Amino acid sequence: MAEESKPGATVTQVPARLIRSKDFRVVFSNTFRFRVGQADIGIAFGYQSEIPGPGGQEQTILTDEVEVVLTPMMLKLFQLAISDNIETLETVLGKPIEIPQSILDGLAEQRAKAKAELAAQLQGSAPRSDEARRAAAANKAAHDKEWTEIPPDK
Repeated sequence: MAEESKPGATVTQVPARLIRSKDFRVVFSNTFRFRVGQADIGIAFGYQSEIPGPGGQEQTILTDEVEVVLTPMMLKLFQLAISDNIETLETVLGKPIEIPQSILDGLAEQRAKAKAELAAQLQGSAPRSDEARRAAAANKAAHDKEWTEIPPDK
């Protein structure tokens, strides 16, 4: 079990072997959405496409490809890592990553709606039951049985 950090304590990284699940895959994503509970946060990655709809109007199709479930602490660490990587990418590119104004305009309203929905979800959701925790642990144990080791970089 992990040792709890104390103020002023240093954390030592232990070398780890990288292994890859037999179910590992790479997916393209141009959209994501969150599912939030009190004990974990799911981020579903997928892609958005447009197809002809009734009356010749385009219909937007959102296809989920994978959901990653994180604890709140891991989500915060993920945010820090993403921020660092974006900063590095922008430094290498020599300019900020641009987001079209049309997307930013729609984003403000979407973010306000998402925050309100999240607050409602968190107020109405209960922590995972023991049964749900056992089911999640059994699923993880079944997944952990078959791994493929990734050879070290040469």
